[in-house]
Amino acid sequence: MLMNKIITLFYVAAIFLLVACESSESVDSESGGVSIYLSLPPALSVDTRAGNIGAVTINDVWVVQFGADGKMLHAVCYGSAKISNLGDSGALVQVETGNFSDVKGTFRIIANFGEGQSQLVAFSQKGDATKADLDGIIINYTNYKSQQNYLVSDDQEFNGTDASGKAVLLAGLSYAYSWVDVKWTNKVTAPARFTLQSITAYNLPTSFAIESRAGTSSGAYPATSVVTGTYPVDAVDTTNPDPNGLSSNSTSTFYMPENLRGVGCGKSFQEKNLNAYGPKADGTAPVLGSDGKPEAGGDLSKCTYIDLIGSYWYSYDGGNPTGTSPISVRYRLYLGGNLVNDYNVRRGYHYTITVQISGANSADVRVTITNGNVVVFDKVEEINKVVDF
Repeated sequence: MLMNKIITLFYVAAIFLLVACESSESVDSESGGVSIYLSLPPALSVDTRAGNIGAVTINDVWVVQFGADGKMLHAVCYGSAKISNLGDSGALVQVETGNFSDVKGTFRIIANFGEGQSQLVAFSQKGDATKADLDGIIINYTNYKSQQNYLVSDDQEFNGTDASGKAVLLAGLSYAYSWVDVKWTNKVTAPARFTLQSITAYNLPTSFAIESRAGTSSGAYPATSVVTGTYPVDAVDTTNPDPNGLSSNSTSTFYMPENLRGVGCGKSFQEKNLNAYGPKADGTAPVLGSDGKPEAGGDLSKCTYIDLIGSYWYSYDGGNPTGTSPISVRYRLYLGGNLVNDYNVRRGYHYTITVQISGANSADVRVTITNGNVVVFDKVEEINKVVDF
């Protein structure tokens, strides 16, 4: 028996705007239908230092149904021909769907991956596809500059329709990637001088899976072979360089897939930057010996970090700018859940790195981490450290 109607509410941490895309694929089945309603909350406001995340556009919605045995029953993508605004406010969006089975199981909702996304199309056409097949689909990701707005839901339990032939599924969509803001402030005072020349991110994954960790439950993820991306977050224009470098109090942003390298055994910010104190290949922390030194196996080679490169003058005379030469300085910050031993950059999280440069050997670093799965943040984890490099 086919269910007549399913209402699905999406609570997403952003405002959805609809744009045109191709019409949806059809499925071979009898009459029946699913109506999916997307409820749109206010835009997400994170932290006054970070501002808001911005608007999200819904281009297409994949709806995937699994039976109780985990086998795929239906997988269909719906585009603008099946999407319409309801009401003057645009706060409710309806996606007209059809032909899903009235059997116990689960649903997965996937948005903005494209109707023609080759792996999803192949999955939808596979006769014996399972949840594991969907979870393991790998998507290339190399555009670290722009927010791609990939959205996914967890498994949504479905126990069949009620006597009226209706059911309600409450699905929360999560971002399938991480976003990072880097804000820096120049606190160097005369006669010293500092200019920042570049901000670069290293060890960025070049792909991501539909499901976090591609459905695995533990260990480092992804494979080291795909953690090869580098992105110049910001840099002085080399053709017409500004002698003052990058602007102080500016914020630079990039986006990246999750990079879950695990935890190390460091107990200070300084130790987090030491290779021996990094996580082992399986994501676990090296054991500290009786001498306080870590056992072998720590490795930072695939942990995500950012470098801030600049020039520092111990004594600078504006009237004679070439009278003294600067030294080159580098501030390296490994990303993660804290500034001590966590090297996991998690999907659906917003990382705000606030750096105050006060000298050639020191800076004040603040990390704000917020979970993009919720709409309003009443509490924000703040980690304050005075860093001596």
